Order: sequence, then structure tokens, then C-alpha cells
Amino acid sequence: MKTYASLHVHSDYSNVRVIDSINTIKKIIDRGFELGLEAIAITDHDTLSGHVKAINYYKAKKKEFPDSKTKLILGNEIYITRSGLTSETHQKGEHFYHFLLLAKDAVGHEQMRELSSRAWRRGYYKNLMRTPTFMEDIVEVVGRNPGHLVATTACLSGF
Repeated sequence: MKTYASLHVHSDYSNVRVIDSINTIKKIIDRGFELGLEAIAITDHDTLSGHVKAINYYKAKKKEFPDSKTKLILGNEIYITRSGLTSETHQKGEHFYHFLLLAKDAVGHEQMRELSSRAWRRGYYKNLMRTPTFMEDIVEVVGRNPGHLVATTACLSGF
């Protein structure tokens, strides 16, 4: 067992806006098991839609390899923007800070679903589909019941 967990992994479900990954959920989970990773996280851009497939495939894989200690972590890469950003208020050079969320449990996953739903409800098209998450969404949704998500900047495009 390797003491490494891959916590920022995009599958082909990340291709909602732009082509970002050719990795399928199956290939990602297979590779995590093959390498004996401690954990593998599915953290697609703007979407949780691959999670059901990931859970089902992971469960089947665990039956096939019951001694494996590889864990599945469900996450989401969201975009933090200034409050009130809409297609009408969008300005050239607008910042969409990459922010990674990882669910520690079912409550954390519910919080990610709520944040994702809010972002998609206010989504708009400006050169590509934009799904802004406002910091007050995180404060409101996570602040009601903190401790169920791990959050971090996702990459060089983080805040």
C-alpha cells in the first residue's frame, strides 16, 4: 500500500465546458487499485455527475479485491467568484478561482450538491459556460454544519 492519495483527479465528466480529461471513472479507479494508492478522489470541474458511477464501480472493485485498502473520495472543483457575478455584470478579466472540495462523509457530499446546484442555477454563458460560486454560499451552506468538507486551493489558479 502506498501512502499517497491522489486528491485532484478529473474524469471525462469534467468535459462539460472544455475537453479536460480523457480518463474514465473506470480507468481512474482501476489505476488507483493497481498502484495500491491509499485513496483516489474524483474531483471533476463543476460537476458531481460522475459520482454515482464512481461509487458503483468502486463497490464492484472492492468485491473483486477485498483486501485492497484504496478508498474512494468524492469531490468537486468549483469556481469562487466575486459576489453578484452574472452575465450582465461580467467584466473582461473576471476571476474564477479554482477551489477544491472533498467530502469527508454523506453530510459533506450533501453540502457539495447544494453548492453545485446554486452555482448551476446562476450559471451563464460567456465564451464558455460559467458556474460561479460565491463565498457567501460556502459560509451559508457549510457554516450551518462545518467539519464535513476538506477545502483547498486547487492549483495555480487558486485564490
